[in-house]
Amino acid sequence: DQTQVVYTLEDKMTWAKTESKQVALSRDKEKCAFTILVSVACSGTILPMQAIYFRKTKCSWPPANAPNYNDLISLGFLLQESGTTTYWSNIETMKDFVNHILAFYFEKVKAELGLP
Repeated sequence: DQTQVVYTLEDKMTWAKTESKQVALSRDKEKCAFTILVSVACSGTILPMQAIYFRKTKCSWPPANAPNYNDLISLGFLLQESGTTTYWSNIETMKDFVNHILAFYFEKVKAELGLP
């Protein structure tokens, strides 16, 4: 399943009344968002997630020195730019998901079951 995740940087947050229809940001009106692809195998195993970021924005993927970044990468999570003008998944990012996450999982399960 894919979903949009919207986030904002701390210095651009504001307080607003609950259920406000419009919330103004203090300086920057650029929306920072990415798409996250979440997948679960038939066995119930949660596979590593793929995060797709907008290619040309300052709100891109987390830096390598971000907290827990190395843990995320070592667990097989895939962080990548869309290569387009959006942060939505496309045929290229779907191919990357299959090649780097799904195929890896299939090979691991085949090895565990002793299958060729």
